[in-house]
Amino acid sequence: MPMAPFITETYQHRSSNVSASQTLNLYPEMVGQDSKGAARVNIILVGTEGTEIFSNLNSLPSNVNCRGLYYTATSRLFAVYGPNLVEIDSNGVETVRSTALGTLSSVVSMVDNGKYLVLCDGQNLYSFDLDTNVITTPTLAFTNPTKVLYLNQRFVVINNGLEVGATKSSKNRFYWSALNDSNVWPNLNFATAEQSADNIISFAARQNQIWFFGQRSYEVWGIASNPDLPFSFVDGSATNVGCGAKNSVVSFSDNVFWLGSSSAGTNQIFMSNGYNHGRISNHAIENLLNDSGDRTDDAIGFSYQSNGHVFYVLTFIAVNKTFVYDVLTDMWHERGTRDPLLNIVNRYEPIFAA
Repeated sequence: MPMAPFITETYQHRSSNVSASQTLNLYPEMVGQDSKGAARVNIILVGTEGTEIFSNLNSLPSNVNCRGLYYTATSRLFAVYGPNLVEIDSNGVETVRSTALGTLSSVVSMVDNGKYLVLCDGQNLYSFDLDTNVITTPTLAFTNPTKVLYLNQRFVVINNGLEVGATKSSKNRFYWSALNDSNVWPNLNFATAEQSADNIISFAARQNQIWFFGQRSYEVWGIASNPDLPFSFVDGSATNVGCGAKNSVVSFSDNVFWLGSSSAGTNQIFMSNGYNHGRISNHAIENLLNDSGDRTDDAIGFSYQSNGHVFYVLTFIAVNKTFVYDVLTDMWHERGTRDPLLNIVNRYEPIFAA
């Protein structure tokens, strides 16, 4: 009689007769041939790491939520809770560096160059001097900066608004700072992603190039030698697959991961393959997202490496589910945090990592 393959990835098919497997807070790991019992089984389930409190954040109000987490090149840990920029030391003791980051509840994008920590919250851009601990709001030639990255000695920003003084949307533009100075943004330092008509909603840096995502397309720009236009479109990189959740885009381990979207549909998950894209989600995950009836554009992703595994963690806030892709095994599992009062498993509580 054949044995049921109950040690596997999570795969809850729409028909339970096909598969009802749920791998929750466990991930599959291949066992080498020299391991005990390898002759009988070559895959095991390993428990995911637990969580513990590192900092109580006693100086902050109890009703503020985390909006972002970032570890700088100078080994300093920063978090944004509500309007507060907080630095947390190695003992978990926090220092509030600013209380003026605005009232939006959006995810805060952060990056640094060793001198400046730059933050974008969809409303303002903030420049925090890592030497003086002084935060400023530079004058910009555009409004509503949403995301920031650092490449080719320049801070690069996308926005969700207008060029200052203009009446036409500039959502398919990106902007860059002066060399290594997040406080100077010359008016002419911008370019337009024009391979598709959709607006830029997210981006990621990969191998000295920038991947720009619209809802129905993405395209890649690389470093150019022209100091007036330091980035240029990479021929052959444009596609008709875009991004369905701006905060799902993660660049890690020479790969880009994101929740996909196109004119044909949504809710497939992709990983970069050269300039192309490869579907990594399975039918079970896609069916669950499509049939949930909840929005999926609120998905938030992060990646981390542990014990040789590279994990892409994607949390769907409204759907109340967290799916995790293991690059090493090409398998999915789920993460969850149990509510002890109601005895139910909700989405994985951590949505940021550093």
